[in-house]
Amino acid sequence: MLQKAITGSFDDDLSLKILKEEADIVCTNPPFSRAIDYWDIVINSGKKFLIISNITNCINTAYIKYFINKQVWGGYNSVYWYLNYKKELIRATGNWFTNLEVINRPQYKRLKIIPLEEIPEKYKKFDDDGMLIVDNSYIPSNYNKPFGISANAILNGILELGYKIVYEKRYTPYYDGKEAFARVLIQKENIE
Repeated sequence: MLQKAITGSFDDDLSLKILKEEADIVCTNPPFSRAIDYWDIVINSGKKFLIISNITNCINTAYIKYFINKQVWGGYNSVYWYLNYKKELIRATGNWFTNLEVINRPQYKRLKIIPLEEIPEKYKKFDDDGMLIVDNSYIPSNYNKPFGISANAILNGILELGYKIVYEKRYTPYYDGKEAFARVLIQKENIE
């Protein structure tokens, strides 16, 4: 009988055994190209974790379910520099994601929750489908319909301030028929 080679990959039998039987907390940065598989394994393991992953995961369809179900939230800060396998410093857009309680983690002070009419025009616009899109961490306090936001508002804690994700897929706005950067749609909770 042939034995499967041990590669050290997170999905090797030995790695899964260690995760299941020995690990209390998992802390790692999986390859961004395999992050979906990794998140599924770690989150479904029920273990506490700290994961460095792409900053846009919170607006990516494959990950949104974890934020909707409050299984993960943004960690304390972002990570922009990494050493590659050649020990060269490279830039990437990463962020800590976790299911641990972190003191002073939400960066509420970075959110600008104000009435829609007070948001500067350059940070609010309606796309070709009439969906409101806000930028620069502005959040309209008096708007009860769904609206699009970037990853930063999620990472800064908007989902802990009475807002929820209302669409399980990323939302891609179009302006004059041209595709813009993807968003996630949120709305105030408990709208009557």
